[in-house]
Amino acid sequence: MIYSQFHTPPLHQRFSGLKGLAMFVAGLVVMGLSLVALPFILLAGAVAFGLLSVFGRIWLGKLVRRAQQAQAKRAETQFEAETSDAFIRFRDRDAFRPRPHQGRTFDHDPTE
Repeated sequence: MIYSQFHTPPLHQRFSGLKGLAMFVAGLVVMGLSLVALPFILLAGAVAFGLLSVFGRIWLGKLVRRAQQAQAKRAETQFEAETSDAFIRFRDRDAFRPRPHQGRTFDHDPTE
């Protein structure tokens, strides 16, 4: 009984006949369709990458222009703040003027 169990390969019985032929044809069809569809999938990926590159570049340009405009506006408001009267009065106070040197100075004698 054990000998007869291993005498015939189980895969031979499982995939023989019409069922085995149908599975073989289905496998060939799947492989054929995948090979036919592969160029279209690659083409769609290339088109998507190209569109993303172009429109991403446009979007990034808009973002950079917006940032530059905001920076220019900030610089303009900072310049207005620096030219205000309070800033000029603070800048021109006596505390910021150089004072004469206080203390003793010694001349260097190269012979020593």
